[in-house]
Amino acid sequence: MSDHCRKTTLNTLAQAFHGQHAKLCMQRFAPGMNEWQPFLQYRFNHTTRYTYRFDPLPEPSALKGLAAKERRKGIEAVENTYTVDRFVDADEFANFHIAYWERRSGKDLLSRDFIQRVCSTSLNRGQGLLYGLRNKYGTLMAARFVVLDSECAYSLLSALHADSLRNSMTMLVWAMLTDLYGHTKAFDFEGGMESGIGHFYHSFGTTRTEIHCIYRSRIPFGEKLLHL
Repeated sequence: MSDHCRKTTLNTLAQAFHGQHAKLCMQRFAPGMNEWQPFLQYRFNHTTRYTYRFDPLPEPSALKGLAAKERRKGIEAVENTYTVDRFVDADEFANFHIAYWERRSGKDLLSRDFIQRVCSTSLNRGQGLLYGLRNKYGTLMAARFVVLDSECAYSLLSALHADSLRNSMTMLVWAMLTDLYGHTKAFDFEGGMESGIGHFYHSFGTTRTEIHCIYRSRIPFGEKLLHL
C-alpha cells in the first residue's frame, strides 16, 4: 500500500471512529505504522507503547548467543530436570493458568472457558502452539501459549507452577522459538510495558519496538481503563 493510500485509509478510519461517538475508543497500530496523525484533528489522544520482538526470527543456533548471560546461566539445571511437552491440552492449560493467577493476585482476569476456547480453536486451526515443561512425575511446571500466521507469532498467555525452577520459562521460550523458525517470519512477546517484564523479554536479544496508539474517552477514569 502506498503512503498516500495509507493516509487516506487512516483518515477515513478516523472519521468513522469520530462519527461513532463511542464512550471509550482505542486503536493500536502494528509496529512500523506511523501515520496516526489524522486522528489528532478529530480530538483523539496519542501515546506510544512498547513491545519486544525478533524481526526476523533468528536461526535456532543463534538464540543462546543473542541472549544475555542471565538468560543462559543455570539453564542446564532446567534442561536436566524437565522435559518439553509440545502437546499440552487446552483444558489442562486453562486450569493451570487460572491457578497461577489466583495464586498471584487472587483472581484471573480471564475466564477458564475463554482461555480454553481460544487455545483449542487456535490449535485446531494450526495457528497456535501450547507448550509446557513437565517434571519426572508428569506435573506441569510451566506453560506458554502462542498464536501465529506466516508473518509473525505472538506470545499471548503463560503460567508457572509455584515450585518451578528458575529459568523454566527461558527454556520453554527457546523451545518454542526453535520450533517456530521456518514457519513464521517474526516473534512478538506482545507487551512489556512493566519494567521487570520488559527486561526479561529484552534479555532474550529482542528489539524494543514502538507501537503507536490513539485513544479517546468520554467518561471519568476512561483513560485509566484503556491503559490497563
